[in-house]
Amino acid sequence: MILVIEDEKDIRLPELYWIMGRIYLSMSDYELARTAFEQGLWISELQTLLHYQTRCLEGLGQVSMRDHNLDEAMNYFQ
Repeated sequence: MILVIEDEKDIRLPELYWIMGRIYLSMSDYELARTAFEQGLWISELQTLLHYQTRCLEGLGQVSMRDHNLDEAMNYFQ
């Protein structure tokens, strides 16, 4: 389940997507985790929230590692 964004200016959204990504990651649902982290990254870039950009990039790296895509993971971690 992914949320529909009604107001991408809501500063709580990047954290919410990051939390959702962590939950999906812990459930080994990598597709939904990736989607949640990508949404969080997109919104945090719009709002220039560097803290959540970093968290979402780290989450995307974790997803890539668990999917055994180490080259992609290294790109996210850099």
